[in-house]
Amino acid sequence: MTRGRAAARLARALLGLAVLAPVAALTPGAALAATAAPSAGPTASPTSATPSATPSATASATATQPDDSPAVRLTLSDLAPSVARPSDTLRLTGTITNATDQAFVDPVLTIGVQQVVPRTRTALERWFAEDSAPTARLELTRQESLRVEAGATAAIVLDVPVTDLGFPIRFDNWGARGLEITLTSGDVQAVVRTVGVFYPEEGVEAALDVGVLLPVTPSATEWTNTLEAGGSPAFVSTARTQALLDVAESGATLAVDPVVLPDSDGVLPATAPLLTLPWADADEAVLPVAGPAGDELLARARERAAASFAGTRWTPSSSVAWPASPGVTADLVQALVDDGYDGLVLADDALPAAPLGTADARVDLTLAGDSTSTAGSTSTAGSTDTLPALVADAGLSDTLAGTGTVPHAGVTAALAQRQLAVATTAVVVQETQAPTEVLALVDRTAAAALTPQDARALEDTLAALASAPWVSLTDVPTLLARPAAATTPATDLTAASALTPDLQGVVDDTVVLAEEAQRLSSAFTDPEQLAALGTGVTDTLAVAPSAAWRLGGQTGDLALQRVSDALATASTGVAVAVPQSLVSMLAEEGVIPLSLTNTLEETVTVHVHVRPGQAILRVEDTPDVTLAPGQSETVRVPVTAVANGQTTLTVTVTSPDGAPMAQTSRFTVRVRAEWESVGLGIAAAALAVLLVLGLIRTIRRGRRRADGVPR
Repeated sequence: MTRGRAAARLARALLGLAVLAPVAALTPGAALAATAAPSAGPTASPTSATPSATPSATASATATQPDDSPAVRLTLSDLAPSVARPSDTLRLTGTITNATDQAFVDPVLTIGVQQVVPRTRTALERWFAEDSAPTARLELTRQESLRVEAGATAAIVLDVPVTDLGFPIRFDNWGARGLEITLTSGDVQAVVRTVGVFYPEEGVEAALDVGVLLPVTPSATEWTNTLEAGGSPAFVSTARTQALLDVAESGATLAVDPVVLPDSDGVLPATAPLLTLPWADADEAVLPVAGPAGDELLARARERAAASFAGTRWTPSSSVAWPASPGVTADLVQALVDDGYDGLVLADDALPAAPLGTADARVDLTLAGDSTSTAGSTSTAGSTDTLPALVADAGLSDTLAGTGTVPHAGVTAALAQRQLAVATTAVVVQETQAPTEVLALVDRTAAAALTPQDARALEDTLAALASAPWVSLTDVPTLLARPAAATTPATDLTAASALTPDLQGVVDDTVVLAEEAQRLSSAFTDPEQLAALGTGVTDTLAVAPSAAWRLGGQTGDLALQRVSDALATASTGVAVAVPQSLVSMLAEEGVIPLSLTNTLEETVTVHVHVRPGQAILRVEDTPDVTLAPGQSETVRVPVTAVANGQTTLTVTVTSPDGAPMAQTSRFTVRVRAEWESVGLGIAAAALAVLLVLGLIRTIRRGRRRADGVPR
């Protein structure tokens, strides 16, 4: 369980101060720390040591010098082994940079050791505190054969047998010890401070189960780059996310967003412990309390994430929620219970500070009381729901995440991270004096800032933790299955809801656009061809409610805009040509020709709807029309006159499911159906007159032929 604000500040100080420890190069005339000074008679042998039994009150006081003074800087990049036994030899690896105007020759090496094994994090912190010199005892002095010319940098390797450090390592005094390494040549000195961890040969009964949870998710920047480049949001992998996936080899539990896995079988080791985050890291701190629309989006994201691992060699847990902090409230816990989650991971600041010495991460969150409605669900009055939870350890989490780390010439960030992580676990065991478990989180924001090099350093740190005899790296599902060390009311959760009006708007807009995209996709032979319009509509919509946007101070509007633009392109993808002048209809039945042109790059099937403004025409249905890219076709719409008059016809073209596929067009028709009867009557009368005239002429010609005399 979290060790509270004091512990968090302590661990952050550890990581920051470790690399900001006194690393000074002293010029002639500068005041020297007592333990930093070479002994009065340093031995000539590099392996000999002259321990001093009397600690100095000014053992590690940092000498001062002008900022522009020349310096000799000692930089440590490695200390091996991470956990040293009495029979081991410590190897210190680093560089010396001589910025003075004279050679740095055959320096005297002195090592001061923290007198008392720190049994609390506060005691460990004091070793690095700038405002108080730690109590150190000079344990080793010897001369090194080394020459660094003025202005040059040289590699250095110092081998120091643990027995030469002059302190016993037993079952009752094992653990972390501060080390102060000094190299002195003449009156020029370089000092660096770090921490070693020492363990007896016989072993210690106390054990510490350590769970490390690492998110492998795209950041807001990576989502932005993918969307702006027109890439598929269904697969967003970078060198950073690939490096984090590789950390699975070191025993961390990965919380994986499936969008980073193009081929799961080829990316992760078979034994990797996994938690499946909702697809596109759908925001588990927002969606469960965002009403029915949020429930729908979260359910869809969880189902898609689970399906992505179907048929692979993994069965990752998909029912453990890890909401990106802040935003974990009692309402959210209730919603997670209602949504069927069986576990929850909390950041170190989610609950009030716990007393020191209660390091267990495993707690139960309880919900009880009157009937309350949450996200469309109701809990029965007087009922009690319990949700298993793991609470992160602030100090260890910050150490693994590198939070607050400032790379410094004295100790590299990677070395500080590794040694402090191992030292912190040793201190936890010293504090509790009993088997326990802790959880370390690398939160989403910290993970987004990690580089591939940082990921490799984290991998080395986990390997060092795994090598510590008192540490057992344990996966998160196993820790969740442990009995709870405490039961805490969910109402004790300290955060406010992460749901804001802007985020609620994103949730609602996502659902609306998803429905529109669904109807629009029916126009395409393959619904996925909608992605060819410039962005993968379905996948991009899944990105809009990602937790990455909230953590990056955004709302997912970029994803929504991309989808809106794509749907707008499709919704006007068919051009319709209608008559530009008044159309006269002089018969009871007829057809109206309309020209359709597909301007899209995909074949579409559309339906033409023609609606009269007044009920003087009856429009018959037309069959669906399939248009290849660039194809034009004339559609003849049958109409029947019901009455005479003038009306406006509105033409719309939609997908088979009713989504618009063209701009609405209108034209006017004048109906004069009676003119058909009038015209027939006139034609009949004319024919009758012509018939009569023909008969008369025929009769007159017949009489002339009979008597030969015209009459």
